[in-house]
Amino acid sequence: MKNCSLFPEEIRNRKKSPYPQPVDPNTTIVATAHIKKILEDPTAPLWKIYDPTKLAKYVDTQPEVSKMQSHQYILTTLISLNIWLTHYNINIVA
Repeated sequence: MKNCSLFPEEIRNRKKSPYPQPVDPNTTIVATAHIKKILEDPTAPLWKIYDPTKLAKYVDTQPEVSKMQSHQYILTTLISLNIWLTHYNINIVA
């Protein structure tokens, strides 16, 4: 890419970001704590969607490094879903 004159120099010489993206272990720590707080609240909407026992077991697993990014994604998606359901007062009928 450095020899390609089609792109400006700042593009050719910029620092490239690695793929897959590096995983920040602090994200897992914060997300895990947040999910555990949700699991302590039996009125949380996630209780009506997911089995809290199975979810707690999943949260407590330590994934392999190669699966850490997807683990974080699942945790943060569940947190976002719970926030969204709570914010918009969605009532799930089981």
